[in-house]
Amino acid sequence: MTYLKIKKGLDVPIENPPKGTVRELDPPELIGLDLSPFSRVRAKLLKKEGDEVLTGEPILEDKAVHGKAFISPCSGKIREIVRGEKRVVQTIIFERSEDKFFEFAKLSIDSLSKEDLVKELQSQGILNHIRSRPFERGVNIKKMPKSIFVKALESAPFVPSSEMQVKGYEKEFQAGLDALAKIADGKVHLVFHENTDCEAFLNAKNVEKHPASGPHPIANQSLHIYAIDPITSAHETIWTLTALDVIIVGARIEFGKYHTNRVVSLAGPCVKPEKCGFYKTQMGISFAHIINERLNEESERVISGDPLSGSEIGVHGYLGFFHTAFSVFKKGQEREPFHFFRPGLKKYTASKTYLSGFLKKNKPYPFTTNQHGEHRPFVDGNIYQRYMPMRIPVMQLLKALIAEDYDTAVELGLLEVVPEDFAISTFVCPSKVEMIKIVRNALKKYSEESGL
Repeated sequence: MTYLKIKKGLDVPIENPPKGTVRELDPPELIGLDLSPFSRVRAKLLKKEGDEVLTGEPILEDKAVHGKAFISPCSGKIREIVRGEKRVVQTIIFERSEDKFFEFAKLSIDSLSKEDLVKELQSQGILNHIRSRPFERGVNIKKMPKSIFVKALESAPFVPSSEMQVKGYEKEFQAGLDALAKIADGKVHLVFHENTDCEAFLNAKNVEKHPASGPHPIANQSLHIYAIDPITSAHETIWTLTALDVIIVGARIEFGKYHTNRVVSLAGPCVKPEKCGFYKTQMGISFAHIINERLNEESERVISGDPLSGSEIGVHGYLGFFHTAFSVFKKGQEREPFHFFRPGLKKYTASKTYLSGFLKKNKPYPFTTNQHGEHRPFVDGNIYQRYMPMRIPVMQLLKALIAEDYDTAVELGLLEVVPEDFAISTFVCPSKVEMIKIVRNALKKYSEESGL
């Protein structure tokens, strides 16, 4: 067991966080299957617009990977197939009807070999919920993981806790861990908060348990891997899952069904404080369904995921494939005259530029999308290291990526990170460098050019 405790990090005090217990949300009329995380997939549609489908029924397969399927998140009719550049399928929108499941035969992990178990999960769309390191991409069943990491804690703003997702699905959670233990060449590492009272985590079997504490990004799996079982080569493979992903695996093993239930949060400065909270619903719900007069004002920036590393979707968008939060902010375009002469008592600062940095730190702030400046060259490389808990030289790594010097980038830790690890660095960056985008593009380009 490794006890993870960090001091470097930052819990951003954003106004109107989600609070309270989980509330029931009316069943949605529309569901969107977000395929943007799978941009490399060469999709072959098995269904067309107007076809009726069942929850968990295969609707798409990868031409390049035999037997890799994507399945329907609900039962109903396919309303629209949204395509992007080069006709890449981005979203499939469904008109949801009464829940009917495409049932698979139950799997016995004791009677199946590791290879057969993985093939079954891939052909039934379950492996799509698992990510592979390095490069943060879908798993390749030809490369079995040396270890598997399960994060059972969340630290990013607004994201529902792992305990909320697991409540009522403890049996599926353990079944998922048992299946992962069968697959891994090494250990399955379960990381949870040191103060958790969730019996499913504390009494989990077939795993090595690791309590953790500290500010965000304590829940980032790069940190867990870095501290417990570091990646030393681009040819090594580690799989990563959340507690919710483990339930999805376990529900398939235990009951032969696709688990689509989610606890989703709605929060942000533009949401009415009494409406900020957690809602029990389904994967892929639309933002339009969850808002339902819950906004303070007309908003211009809707984010699927947490505010630091989520994706803008607009008011007509759908919850992302890996997301469990909606974050709503005002699009700030105002310019404050002579702002550099003001003490900034009502402004947030991580670098103590304003006097507010020396006052009460727990005060929440109504952040907008205003960056208060434009992109400029790096001016302070030390500020990033105050919030980076891993020994990764942020500015030097980013410069190597911008120059496409991947040999140097690998030496500086490129294989150990994913885009979300630079969310805090992007937030505090005085140069307004979009680090998440740079790292995402660099990982993709390097993996393609190196054939990994």
